[in-house]
Amino acid sequence: MNWPRDSQRTMTSEASPWELTPKSLTSFVSTHLRHGDHFADEVAQVLRNLVLYITKQASYSIARTSVSGDLVSGTTSTQEDAEFQLSLYLSDFRSIGDYRKGIQAVLAQTRDLLKAGGVHDAVKLRGQESLKDGAVQVRIMVNNEWYDGTVMPAVDLIGANPSKSVKETMYRQFMQDTDKLPYQATLSDIRHRFNQSLPQNVKDLILMVKYWRRNWLRLRRDKPNGRFFELFVVHCWEGSGAGEGFGLAAGLKEVLLLLSDWKNIKITWDESERRAYPRRVSDEKWRKILASKDYDEPFALDPIDPYPEYCEGVKIFTWDDISRTVRETLLEPLFQALPADSKW
Repeated sequence: MNWPRDSQRTMTSEASPWELTPKSLTSFVSTHLRHGDHFADEVAQVLRNLVLYITKQASYSIARTSVSGDLVSGTTSTQEDAEFQLSLYLSDFRSIGDYRKGIQAVLAQTRDLLKAGGVHDAVKLRGQESLKDGAVQVRIMVNNEWYDGTVMPAVDLIGANPSKSVKETMYRQFMQDTDKLPYQATLSDIRHRFNQSLPQNVKDLILMVKYWRRNWLRLRRDKPNGRFFELFVVHCWEGSGAGEGFGLAAGLKEVLLLLSDWKNIKITWDESERRAYPRRVSDEKWRKILASKDYDEPFALDPIDPYPEYCEGVKIFTWDDISRTVRETLLEPLFQALPADSKW
């Protein structure tokens, strides 16, 4: 969904969080950044109706579904562009081989069903080329607003409640396979579970850091991207041992201070229980990174997908801009009101 830039500026000037007291910050996030309490339920209801329609009309059989993506993650604000992903795990796809043989026909049928209508005008195709990257591009209507997303027919590689060994088997296959597309629905599902497992206070902290990135930092390029900042917050929170009840303003200050010390950003998830893939996979990735860059350069891995490195391509002047902007931000009344020795 695209929000007018003017509305963002108005909200920022009329309700600046940097002028608030530390105790008021959670209320700001709840009012201005979080989606409403029932938003995810309303999205889910539209998608349930969509699944019911497809189930009745399609020649293929849906074994289970999952909903993922930034729109329902709880870590993306009302001000950001965000999409959902509806994954349809088909009984017809018993293996990756079945998926590769049948996916094009299933995509075409799904597109044609949605083009025909039948879901109360709450769902429509998106753009002229509605098939892309193994999914049908759609829009759904929620609360009189259109939101972008995808419907992705998929092969169920791990099931709804996978054991550790089942996930490890999937990741071994994923690392060996050159065609990653059959794995995307599964990775999105695992990532959604990762986000859902985070305490609300951590999600609120992510929302504030991304709000700061958008309104204060204003990067010349979209690097580091939003996913880096999400994972950086989780990494800092886990390392702090703060638990769930930390003060939001104090947590924000600590995260910004750690962000400004960018040469020491090394995110590998080695000791984290949230890392989904085997540790030897991250160790191998880490060795490759260290062989290709100086140790004082930052790097950040993903706990779900072992391939991205979110600091790659970020210039030193960008990190210096981040450090300078942190120093400026910490002069704001919100942080000046905190005790000088405040921690998580």
